Amino acid sequence: MLIGSDFRLVATINRKIIVKAPDWFYVPQVHPLATNVVGRSDTRNLEGEPVAVVMEFLSDTEAGELSVRSMPPYGKLYFYQHILKVPTYVTYDPYEPSLEVRCLQNGEYTKQQADTNGRLWIPEFSLFLGIWPGERLCQTMNWLRW
Repeated sequence: MLIGSDFRLVATINRKIIVKAPDWFYVPQVHPLATNVVGRSDTRNLEGEPVAVVMEFLSDTEAGELSVRSMPPYGKLYFYQHILKVPTYVTYDPYEPSLEVRCLQNGEYTKQQADTNGRLWIPEFSLFLGIWPGERLCQTMNWLRW
């Protein structure tokens, strides 16, 4: 598997390179490279399975992570949903706190409902994801917890 953060995901559309760097992502399986090959972040079709989960921490940019802009520069939500077709898209606002999980169904994202404990199911991991208010590393804040 490959788990990364702030690592570029690349697609080519009409001979133009489109790049997005999610805050966190998960690829279920990657293949070892030959020892004489230099690894690149934009050769997913050669190096393993497609990205299965993308997570974005919401920023103060108006609708940046939830943008559905369907033309260049593509919005992040549009890019993950229609171009890369990432099965699960998670957005987290640590200041609200607010957590949303969208799963791809019939080509469109459907927002998932939280359970009675406020946790959301991530099918790729068979785990719930939730928000834990507490102290860690001498910092009291809202943390994501599996």
